[in-house]
Amino acid sequence: MDEFNMNSLTDAAGGNILPLLRPSSRHSVWTGANVEARTGPFERLRGRSVLVALDLENIDRSAANIGRVVDYVRLARALREGIGRNTHLIAIFSRDDNETTAEHFLWEAGWMTYTRPIDVVRNKFGIVKHGNADVAFATVVGAAVTSLEADACVLGTGDGQLAIDVARCVKAIAPSCKTSATLSLPGSTSQRLDARRSDIFAVNLEIGDDVMNRLAIPTDGGRPAAPTPAVNAVPAMAYLSDPAALV
Repeated sequence: MDEFNMNSLTDAAGGNILPLLRPSSRHSVWTGANVEARTGPFERLRGRSVLVALDLENIDRSAANIGRVVDYVRLARALREGIGRNTHLIAIFSRDDNETTAEHFLWEAGWMTYTRPIDVVRNKFGIVKHGNADVAFATVVGAAVTSLEADACVLGTGDGQLAIDVARCVKAIAPSCKTSATLSLPGSTSQRLDARRSDIFAVNLEIGDDVMNRLAIPTDGGRPAAPTPAVNAVPAMAYLSDPAALV
């Protein structure tokens, strides 16, 4: 979907929702990141059949680390405009069983989704939640790149070991996929993914300020304050596009 009205998804208080999964309660913000103005570069991928797979939790938290939140509507548009119409977008993440708000938002924004249910188990230490989606990310990328017969794969994560493992698997199971690339943010990207030094990745795409909003940073240097439950009525989301929260 090329066009999507952000106003079509609101919380109970009428505030527009930004697609950010709930962060940890304690989170510092690094304000010195050198963020590119525009997402890219796309030259090596333009006009090809490309799978773009997002490790959504990694991207969300990477953005939060630098005081920003990704607008996935604008990101989808930037990727399709930069690469071409034969661009396949999929977001992989964990969620609680009954929480589908983020999933529906991403569908409307033009992303396919795969959600891994968060398993809640009881052991001798008490109640434990298992929400890591790395295995799901690897499995979905492998299945998607073969079924779509993509000739390039963009891994949306800054996690070095995860990206390297997945790219190696893609090379082994999908010979038609000639190019592996990354999509990530500054300050949260492993040096092992640097395409200038890698024999695995041909290009590093960076998410730019053209597809992100800035969060207002408290003067005491702490993390941006999350909305109270009375304002943010949607459990899976952390921030609203409230003018007081964005600069």
